[in-house]
Amino acid sequence: DIHSKILNEDRVIWVRLPPGYDKSKAVYPVLYQTDAPGHVNETGGLVDYLVTNDRMPQLILVGIVNTDRTRDLTPSHAEAKGPDGTPQFPTSGGADKFLDFIQTELMPEIEHRYRVAPYKIFAGHSLGGLLAIHTLVNHPNMFDAYIAVSPSLQWDGGRTLHEAQQFFASQKELNKTLFFSLASEG
Repeated sequence: DIHSKILNEDRVIWVRLPPGYDKSKAVYPVLYQTDAPGHVNETGGLVDYLVTNDRMPQLILVGIVNTDRTRDLTPSHAEAKGPDGTPQFPTSGGADKFLDFIQTELMPEIEHRYRVAPYKIFAGHSLGGLLAIHTLVNHPNMFDAYIAVSPSLQWDGGRTLHEAQQFFASQKELNKTLFFSLASEG
């Protein structure tokens, strides 16, 4: 658990260390992921498979539990209304505050407690994928690589999608890695 002054709440953080971490002096890249604990074991299993087959280096996986997904993972406040006229997403739009928590409170705590390399990855699915794209576009130096799985780019009239289109069109060169996937989404 970590107390966040920025978010004014306690957060549960799941940390998955590479096999042999305690017997090694090595430093490891860190993958920060939204929606813990749901995706931590799934991602950890994929990492183990890829490491075992020499497809990637070992890394530390940090899963962040979201207390209010819509608040934490959406970059804008959506004005959508439900059938009865009440706001559909009343807490939306807190992504930048959540990112501030990650950058100024969580990352320093992880760097203090564990042997980390300077390479950081951010991963998210659905609204977490939306946050990954928002982070790349608006805070491109926060991470070295971004993984956006089925990002909810339709959020708030496609606002982040349009920001991303403008961002990529204005980049002559961008020394970042982005893995982006879509299934049957629009």
